[in-house]
Amino acid sequence: MSTIQCNIVSPEGELFSGPVELLSAEGGAGEIAITPRHAPLLTNLKPGPVKLVLEGGEEEIFFASGGFLEVQPGEVTLLTDVAERADDIDSAAAERAKELAERVVEVCESGEANFQPLYKDELPLLDKIKCVATEIYRASDISADIKIINQLKDWEKAGYGNLPVCMAKTQYSFSADPKLLGAPDGHVIPIREVRLSAGAGFIVAICGDIMTMPGLPSVPAAEKIHID
Repeated sequence: MSTIQCNIVSPEGELFSGPVELLSAEGGAGEIAITPRHAPLLTNLKPGPVKLVLEGGEEEIFFASGGFLEVQPGEVTLLTDVAERADDIDSAAAERAKELAERVVEVCESGEANFQPLYKDELPLLDKIKCVATEIYRASDISADIKIINQLKDWEKAGYGNLPVCMAKTQYSFSADPKLLGAPDGHVIPIREVRLSAGAGFIVAICGDIMTMPGLPSVPAAEKIHID
């Protein structure tokens, strides 16, 4: 069965990295199931279990404190403040976490929570990119060449200014530096390139040094092909 590269990252470092057949978790709008060739996605996650179906069908369960889930071609990354494998969790601590999660759900469903999108559709494209960088990836700012800024303005004039933005960056860090693991803050995210996906309906911001060729894991499946 085909797989998708999965990475679970917290401020403590990388908790999981490997191919999976399925990732399921509770998103802001309900249960999410990520399988190979899933469309690009960026969404928040509710506190609770994250189920992985590993290559071969074995299951592994993590409990996450919430966070964000980002799907790019061939890869899914879960960014969370706290996550633990189910087998490593103390039962008393798990009960406290369960009570907290239930309270969060209660607040969300009661109408007390003031949920709103991260940015408004009419916000300029460059400001949308900066908003994602600062509010989700904890950056202090972004950097972009004048050519990129002018390109975004041209797309706005052409009627694409209301589109959402998608960030293409390393999955190993909130920054654009794969060696700066986890969830650092105060960094500047460099915008190397922007691409218009008019049919899909979003703008892609390419951040730092990253390959965007879809569907290529770090270890190609072809290396495991043998002739008997």
